[in-house]
Amino acid sequence: MRLSSYTDPQVFAVLLLPIAEYDLKTYLSRDPFPQGDLSFLRDFFGCITSAITYLHRKACRHKDITSKNILIKHNKVFVTDFGLALDWSELSKSKTEGPVGAVSRHYVAPEVWNERGPRGSASDMWALGCVFLDIVVCIRNSST
Repeated sequence: MRLSSYTDPQVFAVLLLPIAEYDLKTYLSRDPFPQGDLSFLRDFFGCITSAITYLHRKACRHKDITSKNILIKHNKVFVTDFGLALDWSELSKSKTEGPVGAVSRHYVAPEVWNERGPRGSASDMWALGCVFLDIVVCIRNSST
């Protein structure tokens, strides 16, 4: 459901429901982690993967996948923050080169961090793996 939208000279924004209860980073950092929520964590793997696969099939590279850019409402996940996303539907490939700008250090692929060579959809997959590692660590710590 759309709540509102606004524009300024450089940004067009749409405010939508659901408004999250948590971002994934905050959700995972609950201490103690509720044992009943472990089953939701296991489901997150497929949901997040499906979302990123959908983006890539639609020729969109997110470019900023982090645990803070995944929101949770009623134990369902939503990939958000497309401010750095690249629509490459009119390009021949998803790869780009040049200065990177701001990055989330703990989630950035080596080729992005070093600004060496082309960067493509594989960089999103690296970041997705880092998010999955965050989830696995939480599951591991909560299961002992």
